[in-house]
Amino acid sequence: MIVMMLGGRKIAGTIRIGTTRTGTIQGVNVVAYDPKKHHRRSVRLQGYDYSQAGAYFVTICVNFGHCRLGEIRDGVMFPSPAGEMVAECWYSLPERFPNIELDVFSLMPNHNHGVLLIEDTGLTANNNPVVLGNMIGAFKSISTNEYIKGG
Repeated sequence: MIVMMLGGRKIAGTIRIGTTRTGTIQGVNVVAYDPKKHHRRSVRLQGYDYSQAGAYFVTICVNFGHCRLGEIRDGVMFPSPAGEMVAECWYSLPERFPNIELDVFSLMPNHNHGVLLIEDTGLTANNNPVVLGNMIGAFKSISTNEYIKGG
């Protein structure tokens, strides 16, 4: 059974994997995962401690590259309600992680860029180090849940 979100709707079904390794579920073309072909390369530096104080440039893309955050008309970005919500989630990160400061933020139709400054290597309430990945994970989780709720 495969379950996935597509265009804000949940689709589910089974796909029979044959020689073509493709199929459809509820009218959506699906390609079976092949680890030899479908792999993401990390752009993170191996061995680098992402809990260190410093400035980090982050790009976060919308699932499937859909332009859900707004549109560009005459060279000007016009955020959608979803884009405004994503910006609010970004700017609220220091409330959750008080040892960070936000610098520039740029919202695009299908992604956003931001510079996040970790000022010191504090600990979370659970005495875990504050790591960049945890901050981005929290941002993605909060903004996705808000999007699903229609916020």
